[in-house]
Amino acid sequence: MTFLEGGAGDLPFPDGAFEVVLSAGEDLPGPDRRYRVGELLRVCRPGGRIGMVHWAPGGYVDELFAAIGPHQVPPPGLEAPVPRDGQDRLRALFGPAVPITAPRRSLLWRFPSAEHQVEFFASFHGPTTRALQAIRPDRAGALRAELLELARRFEVSEDDTLALQLDYLEVVARKPAWL
Repeated sequence: MTFLEGGAGDLPFPDGAFEVVLSAGEDLPGPDRRYRVGELLRVCRPGGRIGMVHWAPGGYVDELFAAIGPHQVPPPGLEAPVPRDGQDRLRALFGPAVPITAPRRSLLWRFPSAEHQVEFFASFHGPTTRALQAIRPDRAGALRAELLELARRFEVSEDDTLALQLDYLEVVARKPAWL
């Protein structure tokens, strides 16, 4: 098995080059998400599979983007995060001819505290950092408080740390033989 890393747009591989294509960035940022999914389909062999992680509707990541989205200023050439609507969005991206399975799964992401998690995201999570930089300083405190409340709502730890439950859809799309 060989793993090759690349961006989702203009993949430097011939049509049908791979039996399995994995995309770790389900948001597929860029000016045309459908084109990027088309690239994944293009390099996948007929009958092959495309695997993705798609953040689940109503989960922590969905709520995070709902909180920061109104303040988000995307970098040039990137689209702002969009609400995630699960199966409907996947169907719109892949089209009706592509069979998709997407069971809901969960993972835990641990932090020393909810406050630490908010500071971590404020410093290292691009969309959160950009949202905080885009708003007036007096509004940044209110957004941080909203993010702190959000982290506490998705808290599932049984000790003094923060364990965020992140729900996602484990997406497997099968490219039909005729595509």
